[in-house]
Amino acid sequence: MSADIEQQLMRLIVLSGKAMGQGLNTIMSDYNNQQAWDEVKKYVNQAHDVQTALIEREVRGENIEVSLLAVHAQDHFMNSHFLTQIGELLLEQQKHIHLLEERLVVLEEQLSVRKND
Repeated sequence: MSADIEQQLMRLIVLSGKAMGQGLNTIMSDYNNQQAWDEVKKYVNQAHDVQTALIEREVRGENIEVSLLAVHAQDHFMNSHFLTQIGELLLEQQKHIHLLEERLVVLEEQLSVRKND
């Protein structure tokens, strides 16, 4: 495997790893931070560009050896891509839950006022 291919595979791993780390952090603790989520998607898009470039090279006839490094890079990319897809749903659910919790507090306060009357 050429040094250039290895470098691109490592880039795929790094970008995907950044997306996974920041994506999980955003989902778990900072769900309302759109800027953080946009950065996650930026990393995944960059990783996708690397993967696409590697596939294009193979389609043009360049021999891209299937190695443990290549499998590992693909695994990282697939996981980061999946995280962004499922993460969108989770973030929307968290926002919805937060709104429902706020409404519940208001309703409980109204109920408490009525009981005291």
